[in-house]
Amino acid sequence: MSNNQKNMATADPDTRGSGVVHSDATLKGGSRKASADELALALEASQREVAELKAAAAAKEAQGSDLKQLAELIASMAAPKAAVNAVPEQDPINRTTDFKNQRATVDGRSMLEAQQTMALFRNEDKMPISIPKTMSTIIGPNLDVTVNGVRVSIPCDGKTYYINRTHYEHARERLAKLDILASHNEPEVVEIS
Repeated sequence: MSNNQKNMATADPDTRGSGVVHSDATLKGGSRKASADELALALEASQREVAELKAAAAAKEAQGSDLKQLAELIASMAAPKAAVNAVPEQDPINRTTDFKNQRATVDGRSMLEAQQTMALFRNEDKMPISIPKTMSTIIGPNLDVTVNGVRVSIPCDGKTYYINRTHYEHARERLAKLDILASHNEPEVVEIS
């Protein structure tokens, strides 16, 4: 018989349902079988050894996590630092991309006020106005007049159009200013000899 077969445990057939296992292990010296107390001491010694190995493995694991923390610290130190006066993520500057990407939000109250103002202008007396074609060289194809957010566009084609009194007064005022500027023939710079 080999030494392995000699030290193997054997089980009695389970005739009584005990399932007790008997050991044929011998002491290191050789011939005598180990007593129950000696086996208990050997079991305790092996359990202590397993506990020590587990503790050593846990220490190595903790040392590994310490190494990971150290590596992360070194990596963070090597990373470039942000400037002290860096621009924050959400800066208050309006950029063209902000206007392109955002949908226009409509304020219900301001929209209601604009509609009420337009209704007031529609209820005013209508006045005839005609802008000659020659003015189109100065102001373009239309004269746009905006009052309180309501715009009226008057074509410069010599035809007569009826617009509300408020826009009529503003349009006449603008035409008068343009006439003054067009009739001003004196040079802006005066030479002194």
